Amino acid sequence: TATDVANCGGCGVACATRANASAACASGACRYTCAPTFGDCNGMAADGCETNTNTSVAHCGGCGMGCAAPANATATCAAGACGFVCNANFADCNGVASDGCEVDLLANRSNCGRCGVACPARPGAAVGCSMGACTSSCNDGVADCDGLASNGCEVNTQTSLTHCGRCGNACPTPANGTATCTAGGCGVACN
Repeated sequence: TATDVANCGGCGVACATRANASAACASGACRYTCAPTFGDCNGMAADGCETNTNTSVAHCGGCGMGCAAPANATATCAAGACGFVCNANFADCNGVASDGCEVDLLANRSNCGRCGVACPARPGAAVGCSMGACTSSCNDGVADCDGLASNGCEVNTQTSLTHCGRCGNACPTPANGTATCTAGGCGVACN
């Protein structure tokens, strides 16, 4: 009765079966050993070794070893090691786990839509990232009249005779004078 799990401490006194644990009888008392990757983290013998320490975020690799969630991420536990998964629209572009998922892919000009996708500069334009797509808007006084992104906002609408004040607004040529465009308004200089 000192070592028999079916008669531990007395005839007919069997050691109870506990989840994820193996029973042994030592000196007439039942003892339990958790199966590999399991632990009795709540300290309640009745439910045995209830925690899978390979997958539990609160007990990753061992009881009480919780995984912290870095910025913009959800903590994970796989094979007893802490990790994280980035929240939707965030990414770990610098590969540094301590700062988590540091980039908002919907609004970051250097990582627009995904890591490493930088929005190109455009002459005369303010460039940004909105909803994961590169955007640009012409600065005051200039416009993109040819529609080519490569040359940016190529027209000065404050002085252009063919695009005075806005694209396509040509200043008419007057009789006995010269057309002018000043501060985005057409005018005439008399001869």
